[in-house]
Amino acid sequence: MDLIEKLNKVSTNTSILTSFLQENINSVYDFFLSQGYSELKEEIERIDNYIFSNYKVLKKIDLSVTENLTFITVLLDVCERFGFLSYFKRLYKLLVSSNSNINSRHKATALFSIGIKEFSDYEKVFEEVLNKLQYATEYEEDNYDKVVSTFVDFYAQVVYNYGQFNCEGVLAFRNNIKKIKCDFFFLGNALIDEILLIDVRDFNSAYDEINLKLDLYLNRKKVELIFSEEKYLIESETEYSKTLKTVPADFHYIRNISVENYNHIGDNDIFYSLGRGVEILTSEKQLFAYMNSYGNMHYAKLDTAFNMLPDSLFSSEIEIYDWGCGQAMASLSYLDFLKKNDYRQKINKITLNEPSELALKRGSLHLNKFDKNIDISTINKDLDSLKVCDFNTNGNIKLHFFSNILDIDFFSMDKLTSLIQSTFKGVNYFVIVSPYITEIKRNRIDNFVRQFEENNEFELIDSLNKQKREWKNNWTIVSRVFKVDL
Repeated sequence: MDLIEKLNKVSTNTSILTSFLQENINSVYDFFLSQGYSELKEEIERIDNYIFSNYKVLKKIDLSVTENLTFITVLLDVCERFGFLSYFKRLYKLLVSSNSNINSRHKATALFSIGIKEFSDYEKVFEEVLNKLQYATEYEEDNYDKVVSTFVDFYAQVVYNYGQFNCEGVLAFRNNIKKIKCDFFFLGNALIDEILLIDVRDFNSAYDEINLKLDLYLNRKKVELIFSEEKYLIESETEYSKTLKTVPADFHYIRNISVENYNHIGDNDIFYSLGRGVEILTSEKQLFAYMNSYGNMHYAKLDTAFNMLPDSLFSSEIEIYDWGCGQAMASLSYLDFLKKNDYRQKINKITLNEPSELALKRGSLHLNKFDKNIDISTINKDLDSLKVCDFNTNGNIKLHFFSNILDIDFFSMDKLTSLIQSTFKGVNYFVIVSPYITEIKRNRIDNFVRQFEENNEFELIDSLNKQKREWKNNWTIVSRVFKVDL
């Protein structure tokens, strides 16, 4: 029985549905948000039928239960993505009536989908829609596809609803978009340029062409990454590696190399290409930009989490596993933490996992700067490509770092937790840090933690949630530190 069939079966009443979601929210999330557009589109008729047949139950569901809120928000996302506007309006009103947190992209969609009665209404919400989508671009979304899609939907609605009756107004609306393109990064996407070239005088044809281009854009094949099979990747014989030799083994001195290099670049497009820090990095300029923009923030979060670890751990021999490590900032921060606190811990091995070969090589170089005797192993893969045979574990305590990785939508949480459960037997400590983006993102992290609660000696050591204006430097933080015997 597949997921849609299971959902239909358990949606006979709110109690049964809630119980199912509490046990299976990772699978639900993976199905609706983590798989590709083309795969999900094949199921769209069944999803449509599910919402239609079960809306009476959905509208009564208790949204104070986090898994229920996640499910309704996920359905809202699907409705927005596939143009189910009547469902979108109903589900959106459920979130509003329950005072639930709503992300900025959905708020933008609501602005141009609910309460629009005449052409001037589109003009009135235009600037606010753009501002909310820009905020989503910078602080909420894992990539620009959803933001671009939402804006294209906005423009398509204007063309379809008023192209016949107010073509001059639609042309003026289009020209206004062209004028402010440089002010909003997501408007620089090539798809926006394409749809703005479409002749809107035949509104039906224009509407169909806009949606066809959007469909092709969302359905495009992702660039297939070629992963290196080498067991030890490290940057060498580069200007950066030479400069690194001249600074002390200290996180902030190391970061400052990138700061100085990025200051010479001074290109905002490089920063935006980081995609809120979750894109796979492909150029050295991006490496500089990431360390410049996020380095101090990551360090502060990790330092807070490391201070929650028990003192007994620092006298134990350990192995470190740094997942989605980027330039190994988590492991680098940990070595810096040990040095500053005069802990002389025996680290048997550090395993770095990262899909960007460029970032992975630099990460190895950073760790080698601190201690040339540490055994460093590299795995150049994304999370979904990892297998048990990629890891070579010993009987030591394992310390896992998940820094700004568990809250993103690009991988299957079920696959990851299953891999960890079957691979890392014995005592494991987990350090998880991320920004506080939305309740849904935070719950994704908590769902990861819950997967281990039934194991032996599970102990939640620390849990921290701080939003803007509640933590250092107006940063946000979600931190979880726990121990488990697998």
